[in-house]
Amino acid sequence: MKNLQFDLKKAFFNKRLGIAEHRQFLILEMALELIQKKGFEQLQFGELAKKCKISRSLVHHYFKDKLELANSLLDLSTLHLQNYVQTSLAKEKDSRLHFQIYCKATLDWAAEHPIEATGLLLFIYLSSHNLEMRRRNDQLSALGRQKIKLLLTQAGFTARIDSNAHIIQTVLTGCYLILLSENHSIKESLQLRSDCLKTCLAVAVSK
Repeated sequence: MKNLQFDLKKAFFNKRLGIAEHRQFLILEMALELIQKKGFEQLQFGELAKKCKISRSLVHHYFKDKLELANSLLDLSTLHLQNYVQTSLAKEKDSRLHFQIYCKATLDWAAEHPIEATGLLLFIYLSSHNLEMRRRNDQLSALGRQKIKLLLTQAGFTARIDSNAHIIQTVLTGCYLILLSENHSIKESLQLRSDCLKTCLAVAVSK
């Protein structure tokens, strides 16, 4: 796995990095790799410790159980996605184009960073049967819709903004899941992203 950016590591902990922070970040990186290969249910702290070349007790020191680990993986994946999208938005000064860039960047991130995106895929899975995760999903989904509504407003799309933002979020999430859960050639992936982006734009202009 290509290491996540060092700036992301600093942003994740939001403090001066020491040995403990570097270890925790390594555990999260290796956990993403193992989950992507074997699945969350098969993840064992013993195997994770071995991959990180540390003791199992040290893994438990940082993460008391798999749910706590999953929450940290969500934080990491979300931060990675936000960094990717914000970098894309920063390249375009015209805010009217930010909605389209936001949608494209979200899909490109899922396609280009499947391991890092595993944290969000895991989160969606856990939200189906874990009440704590479902509540967090509700909160993050609401924030996501607020962001989409803001971008739609900046782009001049003001009709049915609440409904359209919800539909667009659903379309993006569905495409995101397909990109991460199915095998696609590069050509197929690009076509899927293009079709999804066109759908989002069509929804944005609908009245």
